[in-house]
Amino acid sequence: MISKLHSYFFPKLVAIMLPLSLAAQLRGIPAFVVIPNTAPKCKVANVRRYGGHVIFCEPTMQSREETAIRVLQEIGAVLVPSSNDVRIISGQGTLSLEFLDQAPKLETLIVPISGGGLLSGVVIGAKSKNPAIQVLGAEPKGGDDAAQSKACGRLVSLSHTNTIADGLRASMGDITW
Repeated sequence: MISKLHSYFFPKLVAIMLPLSLAAQLRGIPAFVVIPNTAPKCKVANVRRYGGHVIFCEPTMQSREETAIRVLQEIGAVLVPSSNDVRIISGQGTLSLEFLDQAPKLETLIVPISGGGLLSGVVIGAKSKNPAIQVLGAEPKGGDDAAQSKACGRLVSLSHTNTIADGLRASMGDITW
């Protein structure tokens, strides 16, 4: 539960930043959102519209993480990760439950990989309702850390991604891998 005693900090530009920024605003809690300086202006504007305080970083995972650490140390906020967290994965899994409630005969779901939280949650949720469903992960060629990780048999982090799909520039973590 969001407490009025804490600031919340969201390190990546993903769909979760908007509802959490709004939830923090509704509770009177400042929300700090690290966003790559290459993010589309409409996404930055939406974070601000929902009460988030935007903090820009370079468009690399290393810069996001370094910026996150710096901001956490400066303000003492609580980190809300975008994907590599079991609570986030559980929440993301509700998407597949809603899909299967509305279309129970779905045979395949195609889900963007990025940090892996959405994909992990969708797999867990979908398989719990329909063990035969096929869930496919998709990622851009210029941000294919999941494909490289699978090929190597270990988690691979990319130092740079090359895709216009800014929401797919995150890397998987130890939980989502």
